[in-house]
Amino acid sequence: MRMRPFPALMLLGAVILSCSNLFGQITISEVRLVYPQAVDDEETCKDLYDKFESEKKKLTPLMMGYKGSINALMSKHSGNPFSKMSYFNDGKKLLENAIRADSANAELRFLRITMQVNLPSFLMYNENIEEDKVLLISQLPSVSNEKTKKTIATFLIKSDCTTAKEKKKIEELLN
Repeated sequence: MRMRPFPALMLLGAVILSCSNLFGQITISEVRLVYPQAVDDEETCKDLYDKFESEKKKLTPLMMGYKGSINALMSKHSGNPFSKMSYFNDGKKLLENAIRADSANAELRFLRITMQVNLPSFLMYNENIEEDKVLLISQLPSVSNEKTKKTIATFLIKSDCTTAKEKKKIEELLN
Protein backbone atom coordinates (compact mmCIF):
# COMPACT_ATOMS: atom_id res chain seq x y z
CA MET A 1 0.00 0.00 0.00
CA ARG A 2 1.42 3.35 -1.05
CA MET A 3 1.04 6.43 1.20
CA ARG A 4 -0.35 9.48 -0.53
CA PRO A 5 2.08 12.44 -0.52
CA PHE A 6 -0.60 14.99 0.39
CA PRO A 7 -1.42 13.63 3.89
CA ALA A 8 2.29 13.15 4.60
CA LEU A 9 2.94 16.77 3.65
CA MET A 10 0.03 17.91 5.81
CA LEU A 11 1.46 16.01 8.76
CA LEU A 12 4.93 17.45 8.19
CA GLY A 13 3.47 20.97 7.91
CA ALA A 14 1.57 20.56 11.18
CA VAL A 15 4.73 19.44 12.95
CA ILE A 16 6.70 22.40 11.57
CA LEU A 17 3.97 24.87 12.55
CA SER A 18 3.72 23.47 16.06
CA CYS A 19 7.49 23.82 16.45
CA SER A 20 7.68 27.34 14.98
CA ASN A 21 6.80 28.94 18.32
CA LEU A 22 9.55 26.95 19.96
CA PHE A 23 12.11 28.21 17.47
CA GLY A 24 10.66 31.73 17.29
CA GLN A 25 11.04 32.51 20.96
CA ILE A 26 13.52 35.18 21.87
CA THR A 27 16.28 34.20 24.29
CA ILE A 28 18.22 36.21 26.83
CA SER A 29 21.43 35.36 24.95
CA GLU A 30 20.00 36.84 21.76
CA VAL A 31 18.78 39.94 23.58
CA ARG A 32 22.15 40.52 25.27
CA LEU A 33 23.89 40.16 21.93
CA VAL A 34 21.60 42.47 19.94
CA TYR A 35 20.59 45.05 22.57
CA PRO A 36 23.74 47.22 22.34
CA GLN A 37 23.21 47.56 18.58
CA ALA A 38 19.56 48.53 19.11
CA VAL A 39 20.62 51.66 21.01
CA ASP A 40 21.84 53.35 17.81
CA ASP A 41 20.41 51.23 14.99
CA GLU A 42 16.72 51.81 14.27
CA GLU A 43 16.23 48.59 12.27
CA THR A 44 17.79 46.45 14.99
CA CYS A 45 15.66 48.18 17.62
CA LYS A 46 12.46 47.65 15.61
CA ASP A 47 13.34 44.01 14.98
CA LEU A 48 13.89 43.38 18.69
CA TYR A 49 10.70 45.32 19.54
CA ASP A 50 8.71 43.15 17.09
CA LYS A 51 10.18 39.95 18.55
CA PHE A 52 9.16 41.01 22.06
CA GLU A 53 5.68 42.02 20.84
CA SER A 54 5.16 38.60 19.24
CA GLU A 55 6.40 36.74 22.33
CA LYS A 56 3.52 34.65 23.67
CA LYS A 57 4.99 33.19 26.85
CA LYS A 58 5.14 35.00 30.16
CA LEU A 59 8.38 36.96 30.46
CA THR A 60 10.84 36.62 33.32
CA PRO A 61 11.61 39.88 35.15
CA LEU A 62 14.91 40.17 33.25
CA MET A 63 13.24 39.74 29.86
CA MET A 64 10.49 42.15 30.91
CA GLY A 65 13.19 44.68 31.80
CA TYR A 66 14.80 44.30 28.39
CA LYS A 67 11.40 44.62 26.73
CA GLY A 68 10.85 47.84 28.67
CA SER A 69 14.24 49.17 27.65
CA ILE A 70 13.57 48.35 24.00
CA ASN A 71 10.19 50.12 24.23
CA ALA A 72 11.93 53.18 25.64
CA LEU A 73 14.55 53.00 22.86
CA MET A 74 11.76 52.98 20.28
CA SER A 75 10.96 56.53 21.42
CA LYS A 76 14.44 57.54 20.24
CA HIS A 77 13.66 56.25 16.76
CA SER A 78 10.12 57.64 16.51
CA GLY A 79 9.42 60.98 14.86
CA ASN A 80 5.96 61.49 16.36
CA PRO A 81 6.07 63.26 19.77
CA PHE A 82 3.01 61.37 20.99
CA SER A 83 4.50 58.02 19.98
CA LYS A 84 7.78 58.99 21.64
CA MET A 85 6.01 59.57 24.96
CA SER A 86 3.90 56.44 24.59
CA TYR A 87 6.95 54.24 23.91
CA PHE A 88 8.86 55.85 26.77
CA ASN A 89 6.01 55.55 29.30
CA ASP A 90 5.29 51.92 28.34
CA GLY A 91 8.98 51.07 28.56
CA LYS A 92 9.43 52.80 31.90
CA LYS A 93 6.41 50.96 33.33
CA LEU A 94 7.68 47.55 32.17
CA LEU A 95 11.18 48.19 33.51
CA GLU A 96 9.89 49.40 36.89
CA ASN A 97 7.61 46.34 37.15
CA ALA A 98 10.55 44.08 36.37
CA ILE A 99 12.66 45.74 39.07
CA ARG A 100 9.83 45.40 41.59
CA ALA A 101 9.68 41.69 40.75
CA ASP A 102 13.47 41.21 41.10
CA SER A 103 14.91 44.22 42.89
CA ALA A 104 18.35 42.69 43.51
CA ASN A 105 19.00 41.92 39.83
CA ALA A 106 22.08 43.91 38.79
CA GLU A 107 21.30 43.62 35.09
CA LEU A 108 17.87 45.21 35.56
CA ARG A 109 19.43 48.01 37.61
CA PHE A 110 22.00 48.47 34.84
CA LEU A 111 19.23 48.88 32.27
CA ARG A 112 17.55 51.50 34.45
CA ILE A 113 20.69 53.47 35.28
CA THR A 114 21.73 53.64 31.62
CA MET A 115 18.29 54.94 30.76
CA GLN A 116 18.19 57.46 33.61
CA VAL A 117 21.69 58.79 32.95
CA ASN A 118 21.06 59.25 29.22
CA LEU A 119 17.51 60.62 29.15
CA PRO A 120 16.79 64.36 29.06
CA SER A 121 16.17 65.74 32.55
CA PHE A 122 12.76 67.19 31.60
CA LEU A 123 11.39 63.63 31.57
CA MET A 124 12.12 63.52 35.31
CA TYR A 125 13.19 59.90 35.26
CA ASN A 126 16.46 60.16 37.13
CA GLU A 127 15.63 59.53 40.77
CA ASN A 128 17.27 56.10 41.06
CA ILE A 129 20.76 56.79 39.71
CA GLU A 130 22.54 56.79 43.07
CA GLU A 131 20.60 53.78 44.40
CA ASP A 132 21.30 51.76 41.24
CA LYS A 133 24.97 52.76 41.15
CA VAL A 134 25.51 51.61 44.75
CA LEU A 135 23.75 48.30 44.08
CA LEU A 136 25.71 47.74 40.86
CA ILE A 137 29.07 48.33 42.52
CA SER A 138 28.22 45.99 45.39
CA GLN A 139 26.72 43.30 43.10
CA LEU A 140 29.36 43.48 40.36
CA PRO A 141 31.44 40.53 41.68
CA SER A 142 28.36 38.29 41.68
CA VAL A 143 27.27 39.00 38.08
CA SER A 144 27.66 35.57 36.48
CA ASN A 145 27.70 36.55 32.80
CA GLU A 146 31.24 37.83 32.18
CA LYS A 147 30.30 39.96 29.17
CA THR A 148 27.47 41.61 31.12
CA LYS A 149 29.80 42.18 34.08
CA LYS A 150 32.35 43.90 31.82
CA THR A 151 29.63 45.98 30.15
CA ILE A 152 28.32 47.19 33.51
CA ALA A 153 31.83 47.97 34.77
CA THR A 154 32.77 49.84 31.59
CA PHE A 155 29.61 51.92 31.77
CA LEU A 156 30.21 52.83 35.42
CA ILE A 157 33.87 53.70 34.80
CA LYS A 158 32.99 55.97 31.88
CA SER A 159 29.94 57.52 33.52
CA ASP A 160 29.83 60.96 35.09
CA CYS A 161 27.60 59.54 37.84
CA THR A 162 30.56 57.65 39.32
CA THR A 163 33.24 59.27 41.48
CA ALA A 164 36.98 58.70 40.97
CA LYS A 165 37.05 56.61 44.15
CA GLU A 166 34.16 54.43 42.90
CA LYS A 167 35.83 54.02 39.50
CA LYS A 168 39.00 52.82 41.19
CA LYS A 169 36.99 50.30 43.26
CA ILE A 170 35.27 49.01 40.13
CA GLU A 171 38.60 48.51 38.38
CA GLU A 172 39.88 46.60 41.44
CA LEU A 173 36.77 44.40 41.40
CA LEU A 174 37.48 43.43 37.80
CA ASN A 175 41.05 42.34 38.54
